[in-house]
Amino acid sequence: LEASRHWTAAGERALERHAHVESVRHLQAALDALGQAPPDPEHPHRELEIRLLLGRAISAVQGFAAPELETNYTRALALMDAEADRPNDHRLPLLWHLWAYRNSNGLLRSGLEIAERMLREASIPSTRFLAHETVGLSAHFLSDFPKARLHLEAATELFRGIGAHTAASTS
Repeated sequence: LEASRHWTAAGERALERHAHVESVRHLQAALDALGQAPPDPEHPHRELEIRLLLGRAISAVQGFAAPELETNYTRALALMDAEADRPNDHRLPLLWHLWAYRNSNGLLRSGLEIAERMLREASIPSTRFLAHETVGLSAHFLSDFPKARLHLEAATELFRGIGAHTAASTS
C-alpha cells in the first residue's frame, strides 16, 4: 500500500509538471502496487483516485479516443457507483470523459446514453448546463435536431443564469 502511495504521488507530480508519459507510467505502477498489496477496505477508494489521475494523463498523451481511456474510466465509474454513499465531485466529469471517448470513436448512441445519465445526475446549475450541452451535442451528432435544439437552448439559458465564468470552470 505504501508503494502505491509513493507511485501515486510521483504520478501526480509528473501530471502537474505536464510530464504526461511519465505520469502514465507512475500511475500504472501505483495500480500494480495496489493490486499486490494485502486486501484493505480503502483499496477501492485508492484505486478510484489513481484511475481519475491516470485518465487525465492518458488523455493528454493519446487523446480522447484512446482505448485505454474507456477501460480506465469504465472501471473508475464502477468503483464510484460502488461507493454511492460516499460524496464524489468527480462523477459528472468522469461521465463527460466517457462521453468524449464514445463520441471520438463514433459510438454516438452510447455517447447519448452517457449524456442522458449526466442529465439525470446533474444537481446544480453548472452541472445541468454541462449535461444539457452534452445531450444537445449528442442529439445533433445523431441528427435529432429538435432534441438538440431543446437541450442546447436549455444549456444557453443556464449559461446566462450562472455566468460564463462559472460554466466554463465545470468542463
